[in-house]
Amino acid sequence: MDQQASSIQVDVVGLKKLYRCITDLRYSSGQANPHDLWTDELFVPNFVYPLTPVNARDVHSMASHIESLERARRLLYHIGGLLDERIHTLTSQTSKVFAAFGRGLESLPYEVLAIILEQAADLKSEDPKSPLRLSHVSRRFRSVMLSLPKAWCAISSDMDSEWVDTVLARSRSSGMQVQFKGVNDFGDAIHSLAHTLPFSDRWRSFALHAAFRPDLDAVSQFSDFRKRCLDLKLPRLVHAEFHFDDNHPISIEARHPDIHLFTTWDAPNLRSLTMTNSIPNLFNSPNLTKFTMRFECLTTFAQRNLRPFFAFLAGNPQLKELALHFSCYFPAILQTPRLVHTTIESLSIEVEYAEFEWIPQRAAILAILTSMSLPKLTALDVNATFEGGKSTSDYWDDEDDISEDDDGLEVSDMLFDMLPLPGLCPAIKRCSLRVLGYELTHPELSLHRVLHAMPNLEHLRIDTNLDLESSMCTCPVASASPSEMLVWPKIRTLELNHCEDVIIDWVEDFVSWLQRAPGAWERFEMLTVRACAELQKAELLEFIPKEKLTWVKEIMFEEEHENDPLEGAFEDGLFSDGSNKEAPLYMFDDECVGTRLIF
Repeated sequence: MDQQASSIQVDVVGLKKLYRCITDLRYSSGQANPHDLWTDELFVPNFVYPLTPVNARDVHSMASHIESLERARRLLYHIGGLLDERIHTLTSQTSKVFAAFGRGLESLPYEVLAIILEQAADLKSEDPKSPLRLSHVSRRFRSVMLSLPKAWCAISSDMDSEWVDTVLARSRSSGMQVQFKGVNDFGDAIHSLAHTLPFSDRWRSFALHAAFRPDLDAVSQFSDFRKRCLDLKLPRLVHAEFHFDDNHPISIEARHPDIHLFTTWDAPNLRSLTMTNSIPNLFNSPNLTKFTMRFECLTTFAQRNLRPFFAFLAGNPQLKELALHFSCYFPAILQTPRLVHTTIESLSIEVEYAEFEWIPQRAAILAILTSMSLPKLTALDVNATFEGGKSTSDYWDDEDDISEDDDGLEVSDMLFDMLPLPGLCPAIKRCSLRVLGYELTHPELSLHRVLHAMPNLEHLRIDTNLDLESSMCTCPVASASPSEMLVWPKIRTLELNHCEDVIIDWVEDFVSWLQRAPGAWERFEMLTVRACAELQKAELLEFIPKEKLTWVKEIMFEEEHENDPLEGAFEDGLFSDGSNKEAPLYMFDDECVGTRLIF
């Protein structure tokens, strides 16, 4: 052997550090981080340095070098023992987990296992190769995964060419979901687009989430990307989504007049369109039935001018579902035209409030909703988040004109402003209210005004962490005014879902009011109580018949079980994400009593 290749340069100090790290890991029951073993500061200097010559005449250097090599050999011996021990431990635990979990899954019918694996591989944006990893678990998993067309249909801009080719081969009959999310550099997006354009006849969905940089290269790249996407024939496309993060003082429509790529597409089967921060131009899509508009960054006057938005709604009379999301600051009250839409049946409203935005957002949302008349609207879904810190008095010069109670009424008043006027939407029969409040001075929610906006309401679902005021249910029927009599006129089902602070008195007042109102209790069908901490089943059954109560209780299993094959699996990283710990499972018994299990 060549003399220059007969020695290794070894850092003794680094070896001692590595040896101590190994020792700590061995005697701490695996509490040390194994990744510390392979840091550049320890592993590279001691085991990856190139071979270096040693002066054969320097006996002292030779002896020191031999000693260093002996230490390195002992260290490698300890590393080998540690790795053998860890391999044995993980192999044993994996076999136990598979015996209790994997074999149970494999014994399921093919159709059930296919549903489970398809759901497990559904997070394509976070882990695009999850179908491939699931197919490597076992042969049966592989056979099931290869037969699931939906698991191989997503193509994103962060995929490499090899994986794109795999998806293209597997998605021949199922269609493709083309996703360009988090795009800052359109150069990479163009590369992925080039692979999928020849197969555009397979596209079933298209999503573009882009942030625009002001430099010329970015403008040129987007221009190239846009040109490639113009005039496409997409016979199978059913959903398109465009999200633009843009804080430029000039509107994105003014800087990129052709940003709405879909207006040039031949997509006769497009049924759903989602837009963020950009109002679409009017285009012909006879099968478009669902439209979602997200207001997140309205920084220019052109974006705050909602006439094109109402023109788009008016130009698509076949729409049946409309969803509006508000999470931005409206610097001015919007002037909107009047719109009468006779086919929209479902409306979803989502609002995220910050403390300093309450008043301007409230006025803007009110201006939008009061401009729309939806006579065929039957289903309403409201999701609102309120954050405290400032009251309405902070926006007025004379604080003496506002009483202390006004701060507590803000949530109810603002929620009422988020609802369509009764005269504009008289046919609402189903409503879902999800209202969350944080750091509020008076965390109370009054449904009195809210329900007056829906006189024909039959099904109501409430999900809130606020206190529900019971004054609306306590008035005697005989002495109630006509307005109070209309609170629960036609209600048939009520669902209380995760209402943390709803007490038994509120439910009792509600039932008492129904029993006294003519025909109301006979018309009422079911009260569903799901995971409400302050309510007890036994107390509810004292005044509610069993056939009119569905009870779902939430139970947390925190005790440890002996001889549990899954014990220690979380600590050893087999389920390092911890997702299974929060997986909910609802079970119902013969008495319509449910239990929510959280593992």
